[in-house]
Amino acid sequence: MKKRISKLLYLLMPAVFLLGGCGTQKEDMVPIKVGITDDIVSLDVAGTKDILSETVGRCVFSTLYTFDEKLNLSPCLAENAEQVSKLEWIFKLRDDVKFHDGTPLTASDVVFSIHRAMNIEKAEQSLLVIADIEALNDKTVKVTTTDQMNNLPTLFVRTSTSVMSEKAMSNPNYDVNKPVGSGPFKVIERTERKEIRLERFDDYFGGAAKSRYLSFVVEPSEPNSTAMLLNGKLDVLYRVAANDGDYLDLNESVNLYQTDSTKTELLILNPRVAPINDIRVRQAIACAIDKHSIIDNVLSGFGKAQSSIIPAPILGFADFKEYSYNPDKARELLAQAGYPDGFDFTVLTFDSQRKKLMEYLKMDFAEVNINLNYEFLELQEYLDIVGKGTQMGSIMSWTSNPDPDSTLTQLYSKAGHPTVNQSGFTDPRVEELLEQGRMEINTEAREAIYQEANQIIAGSYYAVPLYQPAVLVAARADIAGVCVNPQGIFCYEKLYRKNQ
Repeated sequence: MKKRISKLLYLLMPAVFLLGGCGTQKEDMVPIKVGITDDIVSLDVAGTKDILSETVGRCVFSTLYTFDEKLNLSPCLAENAEQVSKLEWIFKLRDDVKFHDGTPLTASDVVFSIHRAMNIEKAEQSLLVIADIEALNDKTVKVTTTDQMNNLPTLFVRTSTSVMSEKAMSNPNYDVNKPVGSGPFKVIERTERKEIRLERFDDYFGGAAKSRYLSFVVEPSEPNSTAMLLNGKLDVLYRVAANDGDYLDLNESVNLYQTDSTKTELLILNPRVAPINDIRVRQAIACAIDKHSIIDNVLSGFGKAQSSIIPAPILGFADFKEYSYNPDKARELLAQAGYPDGFDFTVLTFDSQRKKLMEYLKMDFAEVNINLNYEFLELQEYLDIVGKGTQMGSIMSWTSNPDPDSTLTQLYSKAGHPTVNQSGFTDPRVEELLEQGRMEINTEAREAIYQEANQIIAGSYYAVPLYQPAVLVAARADIAGVCVNPQGIFCYEKLYRKNQ
């Protein structure tokens, strides 16, 4: 990763500016506008898998647990959790939580929400570890699992397990685009493919947001979004294009925030489609990619090459370099597989910011006679196709939580939803290892378990890890409270204008 002196990740103002009523009413009415690269799939986060729906969803909803700025597991709606037997957990809820309609959070809401998340059409199969969930009283929830799971609270960090108001959702006139959550912001309006407007929820249990209004503005074009930040039409860029990083860092009107990420950019190879079903072809594809050139030319140095399915510093990281960049080896493997003249290879993705990446991959593949065709799709169309398993290859990114079970279960097990486990990977030994990892308490033993799983998955070449991009976020100089961790920007409720 490019070494550089980064600006502070947290901008602090004297306490007097944090007190309510310090800004004028006119200033308080101006929303903080955050630029995002695509529209969300839905505000019904129980059935969504995309990072943007999760980002907005965390502003509106709350989960039982969360990760703090250092990626430590932290209680959210839950006050605490206790494993009372191998298969049973007791969760105690906070008693100061209200939904946006003013009704208090109860254990019944938790039971309703988790049941719904388990049974919705696009449910995460990993939730099926829950055998039963019941309300013991208004503030106590009991969860029984099918198998021992010593890390169960990490399951309830996922946005899909956000707790909804049972009363609100039972109303036949409930509007999914104006959901009732318990997060720091309420939804004012969603205009598809344009903007999502939010308003502060003053009774948020974590403390009222610093800014009254927050908007997520959809702008797919990198040059346009950068220009909009510089001319003040946007206040924050959720994600900065790597080639704009140096330019923005030198601009006095904005601040650039950078840190290492737990995100991995992946080329997913689908062995259900010929010739990808031949492991030699998959190995050839891996050998054809010059990752370091991509880091230098696509990411402008803001990232590092990746060969591990689990990124550093997540438990189970293992450097796997058996088939690193080697065009001669790639040609040899293709000839052995019966493709001495190469083949046509179609890869799908949904983010126009990957345009430069796809061009460099196309050049790399051309060196070994693989003709890369790539298609940029709308996110929902992309998910529909990969969900059917008919694609040859796809590009996706995955941001890992500190516990590797989440990444491996969703991307590389039979429990993973087809829109996430896009290669359809399953392996009996990996399934055994995942079960062992959930039951094991000793950290060193878990490390060995997940490293073995990592090696098996990497050796299948169902996925080729490309790189770990740096987290790059930009905000105008008058925006304070920007918090960035290895998963990106978080705590939007802390954003505010310095003159407000």
